[in-house]
Amino acid sequence: MPAIKGQRADRLTSVMKISIVLLLPIVFIFLDYSQTRTAVDPSLIGKWSVFWGNGVYLFVTGGITVVKSLLQKNLSPKCLVPGVAKTCISLPGLVSIITPQWRLLSALVGCCCWCLLTFRYAGRKDGSIDELIRQLCASIQCLSMMLYLCFYFFYQPSTIVN
Repeated sequence: MPAIKGQRADRLTSVMKISIVLLLPIVFIFLDYSQTRTAVDPSLIGKWSVFWGNGVYLFVTGGITVVKSLLQKNLSPKCLVPGVAKTCISLPGLVSIITPQWRLLSALVGCCCWCLLTFRYAGRKDGSIDELIRQLCASIQCLSMMLYLCFYFFYQPSTIVN
């Protein structure tokens, strides 16, 4: 039975990751577009992708890691540091929704974070191949989005303050 619980947890984690990283940005891009009726441009895509992909997702996963460590009374740096790091990295993404100037910073920091997470997932030996593929796909998607945003913001600096 523990294997079934593990598979359900893997599926739930994958559904959460796909929802936060892919579906919610699309929903909020559509809602923002329907309210303003302005063109859907990369700055609008960047606004919601940075907020959900870097801000909310990293905050939630970092917070879950910290809470699990505290509940299990496992206060070693090996358990706490990744969660605290993800939570700290998420803060510019969360703030970027009200302060557009922080989007570039969040996209740059997010690129570094997603790149490290992608290599970390690629080097894993534990877990099922399905979970590894899901994590790699989500990480590569987020990394590519963040890289796209970095290049866009570097070549279009006026969109940072929109």
